[in-house]
Amino acid sequence: MSLNLWQYLLLIEIASSLFLFRYFSLAGKKAVLAFIPVYKTVILMELTGRRKWQALLFFIPIVNHVMWIISAYELLHVFQRRSWTDILLSIFTLGLWLGIIPLLSNAKMELKHSAPDRAAMKKQLGEFIPSALFAIVAATVIRTFTFEAYTIPTSSMEESLMVGDFLFVSKSHYGCRLPMTPVTIPLLHADIPLVGGKSYRSEVQFPYLRLPRFQSIQRGQAFVFNTPQDVGVPIDKRRNYVKRCVGVPGDSLEVIGAQVYINGVRTGFPERANPQFNYYVRTNGNGFNRRQLKERFDINFLSAEQMRSHQDQGDVITGSATEYIMTISDKAIDEFRTLGNIEEIIPIDLPNKKGLPIDKKLPGLLKKYYEMNLRTEKALFPNTDDPHQEALFSYSQDNYGPLYLPKEGDEMELSERNFNTYAETINLFDGQQIEKRQDGFYVNGERSDTYRWNQGYYWAMGDNRYNSQDSRFFGFVPEDHIVGKPVFIWMSWDKYAEGAKKIRTERVFTAVNGEGKRTSYFWPFVIVVFGYSFWSRRRKAKQKAA
Repeated sequence: MSLNLWQYLLLIEIASSLFLFRYFSLAGKKAVLAFIPVYKTVILMELTGRRKWQALLFFIPIVNHVMWIISAYELLHVFQRRSWTDILLSIFTLGLWLGIIPLLSNAKMELKHSAPDRAAMKKQLGEFIPSALFAIVAATVIRTFTFEAYTIPTSSMEESLMVGDFLFVSKSHYGCRLPMTPVTIPLLHADIPLVGGKSYRSEVQFPYLRLPRFQSIQRGQAFVFNTPQDVGVPIDKRRNYVKRCVGVPGDSLEVIGAQVYINGVRTGFPERANPQFNYYVRTNGNGFNRRQLKERFDINFLSAEQMRSHQDQGDVITGSATEYIMTISDKAIDEFRTLGNIEEIIPIDLPNKKGLPIDKKLPGLLKKYYEMNLRTEKALFPNTDDPHQEALFSYSQDNYGPLYLPKEGDEMELSERNFNTYAETINLFDGQQIEKRQDGFYVNGERSDTYRWNQGYYWAMGDNRYNSQDSRFFGFVPEDHIVGKPVFIWMSWDKYAEGAKKIRTERVFTAVNGEGKRTSYFWPFVIVVFGYSFWSRRRKAKQKAA
């Protein structure tokens, strides 16, 4: 059974009213007040000794379930039902035990109302349980409306955002998206750690709603979104990706020779970005010092054992004793060219099928690399196995498009090419159904020559262009998939470094965006913490001496 927003709210209102009316009556309140939305929650706060403003927490998705568990325990407590059996049943039934008790007992004889006794509650539950519940409520509110912590798990944004960067992502910059899957375990995204399984139930789904934004997504900014690849999973429970926005709704995008062009103009990267590209490298036979590559150029030349477990984080493919495919950042390539063993460096530029056949004069490893990648280009968006459609979209990762990014309200002519390009996006994300029949195109079962878009779509690409699962593969990023803006790196851990160098202190406590050289506030923070700790101990020592 599936419930929409209004069905879910109606079910909650009816159930809570049926559970509460007997308790209201026994507490000297009019039973009919239990059937007045919102106001009954205010009365519940009064009966349990809580401040009235806390009734607002019952109307925040996800938080409301925790508040019902808390209030169920507190209400039973003031009605003298204080056994651990009642407590555990209230928790594991999500408060439903509250409504069952009057059915199992003589309410007038066994349920006796008393004033809230916070001291008795604290004595029974101890310090930990109330503190933990408060922390869950507070953290869920913060996580929903302000900031959320994320970790960079893959190298798709290196060297701009690194594997092991721990980020704070602002939910408010682009407008906070309200939870769409309300029945979920607080503070968990999609899976339950250790034991496995889903952390949510998808039977109840809320419509897409977003609070007013402070700013629009700008080209060149990094942003976090739910990947559109996870079809069949609720939008807000899909995997979180962080990429760079290279195109916004209304843009025409094309990639030529690994360079992105927007509306015919070549685009660059923000000042703090440090994109990576692949290069064919030929040496004089002298090998590379792995430690030198890491320390001078941050190139991960992984061992065979490391490659087996972290293949996506390796920066070197060895073809022979003299030939390599290497991933090198823009800021390191000029210095890299000065190494004494370098004979030749060729930037990778994957040809599309129009560039076939591949030049036989290319070095052997480079030719094999191009051939291998051309065999996988069918995975590029728009995905197709139809040879006719394949001829329409002879794209490669480095030579892609042109492609228009739909804007909300745009009216698009339905042509063969547009249908092949946009039909999947319309059917999966735009809330309409489009199909092609012998006599033309049909939208929601009606013949039409045009289509009007219901939301805007963005284009996302990783700064590590050859090791990034991005829009070139999964297509447009719908507006309702936008999560937030990365703003702050609070920790950065390099598992391939040695000793104290594992902590990238130059990245800790730095802003993701901005101009000029990245400034770390890590050491000032350490000095302040130790200074305060020293001052605090001295003050306590003086107080004891006095």
